[in-house]
Amino acid sequence: MKRIPIRADADRSLSAFMAFLADCRAEARADGEPRLVSVSLEADHLDPLAVLESIYEPDDLHFYLEHPSSRIALAGAEAVLRRDFSGAGRFRDAQHFIRSTFSRTIAAGDLEGPMAGPRFFCSFGFFGGGDSDSPFTPATVFVPRWQVVRFGDRFCAVANCMVEPDSKLDAVAERIWRAHGKFQSFSYAPGQEVDPGDRVPSKPVMVQGGLKQVEVGPPGRFEASVATVLKEIGADICRKVVLARAVDVTTGSDLHPLASLNRLRVAYPDCFSFSVANGRGQSFIGATPERLVQVTGRSLQTEALAGSTRRGASAVEDAILARSLLQSEKDIREQNLVLESILRRLSNLGIREPETSRLGLLQLSNVQHLHTSVRAELPD
Repeated sequence: MKRIPIRADADRSLSAFMAFLADCRAEARADGEPRLVSVSLEADHLDPLAVLESIYEPDDLHFYLEHPSSRIALAGAEAVLRRDFSGAGRFRDAQHFIRSTFSRTIAAGDLEGPMAGPRFFCSFGFFGGGDSDSPFTPATVFVPRWQVVRFGDRFCAVANCMVEPDSKLDAVAERIWRAHGKFQSFSYAPGQEVDPGDRVPSKPVMVQGGLKQVEVGPPGRFEASVATVLKEIGADICRKVVLARAVDVTTGSDLHPLASLNRLRVAYPDCFSFSVANGRGQSFIGATPERLVQVTGRSLQTEALAGSTRRGASAVEDAILARSLLQSEKDIREQNLVLESILRRLSNLGIREPETSRLGLLQLSNVQHLHTSVRAELPD
């Protein structure tokens, strides 16, 4: 990726930006390949979820991730570049696509801002063949037209576009110029007045009209699955199985995915809140304490979470429940199975001797889990 930082005293006029885009188009014409052009702007306070909600369109791709207690959030929407993948090689194919695109990428602007520059947002299913009933592809990778990031007390807005060898630059420049002007002082809801009142935090608003839940599948299927699994564990066919129930939920009123996401992030600030839209009106949203993997430089971090109990109604009850969980042979055995699985898979990737923490607790607002953190250095 070609990086062009902009000095504080540089010319930031529209004419200078047009000249920059003309240089990008010249590069595209030189080899006949389009360029992904990304312009970053460090901004004042922005709430990525509020920005996403302000411009939300059901038929646009979007990606959102936030960990409220860490004060980290990012959002991106409207794809300027998208690829779908399937099959066992979908991760490899996605990596090749990303690397190939980065080789033809030009990033400019405030590149020292938090997560400045273009980002590829990805969603992967567990299975490569896809499910004919699933609204989501086995793998989707896209570059958003815009992305907004919060990292502590710093904020960054990024606009991305494709510059073709024959691109008309006036329209491209005007769109990005207008977007960056908005992000310097973003108006979340033009014309909407908000009364700060007595500034007491409000509680999450519940869905009006009530909820109706119907379990998917024939009656008794879940219980039958539990019985089957217990027999297989008894026969040493498997050691641990996590069963889930699928439930269809209908409401008496429209359910806005981002309004639901806001309720989740308020209710569970120590979890990762997320939303992935498929561009056809459906969204996959949730809040989870689990992090599959995080890579920073060459440092890898993951964690094992297994074995759970509720929170207590008082400090004494909570402490008793926590101690009971930490001493539970059954829950510790489950935790060790998960940890062994993680370490085995890291070893298969050539990652040797990861550092594991002592067994501890991850205590959330409604539940507490046994927790072991895992850290390692990636091989060369």
